[in-house]
Amino acid sequence: MKKRKILFLCNRNLLSFIAQQELKNMVKEEYEIYTAGIWSLYKLDEKLIRIFNAMGINWNEYQPRELKEFLQENIDYLIILTEKAKKEIEKFNLKYKTLLYHPFSIPILENKEDYLAIKNKIREWLLETFKLIK
Repeated sequence: MKKRKILFLCNRNLLSFIAQQELKNMVKEEYEIYTAGIWSLYKLDEKLIRIFNAMGINWNEYQPRELKEFLQENIDYLIILTEKAKKEIEKFNLKYKTLLYHPFSIPILENKEDYLAIKNKIREWLLETFKLIK
């Protein structure tokens, strides 16, 4: 059976990467899960890397990718995680079957607790959402 493709999208590919890592832990091999930003961070701040490592997020798998890299793909689920990304998506001719939109706030860089709270909110939303579309 062909795996369905999921693309998480946010502003700079940070929240989308968190969501990708969380969903990978939940569904294992059921989906091809990608992540992108409208723009991408090509160099992560060391403090941010330490924060995410402390949260159990594997940044060794981080690949900075922009949305334009996916314009030729057929995406089953486009999941937009920020208001800015939702506004910008209209500028791209992306092929997708289903759009899911749930905006999350972007934490301040130095605040580990804010990032942990967002990670937990993303995880809760994913658990609720993916039991519906399996």
